[in-house]
Amino acid sequence: MKMQLLAISPGPLEDGWLRKLEQLLPLGERLGLLFRDTTSHARSYFEQAQQLAKLCRSAHVAFFVHRRLDMALALEAHLHLPGYGLSPPQIRPHLPPRQMISVAVHNEAEAQKARGANFALLSPVFSPGSKPEDTRSTLGPAGFGRLAQQLPCPAWALGGMDPETLQALQGQLKSVSSPPPAVPPPLAGVAVVSALWKAPKPLEVAQALLAQL
Repeated sequence: MKMQLLAISPGPLEDGWLRKLEQLLPLGERLGLLFRDTTSHARSYFEQAQQLAKLCRSAHVAFFVHRRLDMALALEAHLHLPGYGLSPPQIRPHLPPRQMISVAVHNEAEAQKARGANFALLSPVFSPGSKPEDTRSTLGPAGFGRLAQQLPCPAWALGGMDPETLQALQGQLKSVSSPPPAVPPPLAGVAVVSALWKAPKPLEVAQALLAQL
């Protein structure tokens, strides 16, 4: 899997973040987009997802829908599963092998249910910039490392991720790796919301993140 950066939409499709997404499309296979919108009804979500899927497909960017297996099948899109929903083992028999499954993981119980996923989004690593009202305890580098070691799939970092926090996370993961032969830091990619959509030049932010990976 070449994808290392997953951009998560800030909400319904709007011109503002669509223009910024278009700036990111040259990243091609290294980029993915998760269209997460909890406010639109199903028909509106599907119509927006159709537009985004077409745009991503033309740029060889992996496109994920949120939670809806029926829409993933209709759009030939990848599927992201929230921690409260169906598990990857329940979904995988119904989804073609070429379509990836990502899953949200916040604790050990959810980590044990991630079998069958292509990767897991561990969160919140740091305080999410997109959710200032979020009062959950953050994992921090130590918590991320412990949870990642329990996963049956690669671990991705989500929550407050930008070039500076990614550098801090990587540095602390390396400092707690085992003695030679060292275990590589359990970080396969990053998922980002506010660091991309709030940036005047999101491509520069994305390139800085990918350079560290």
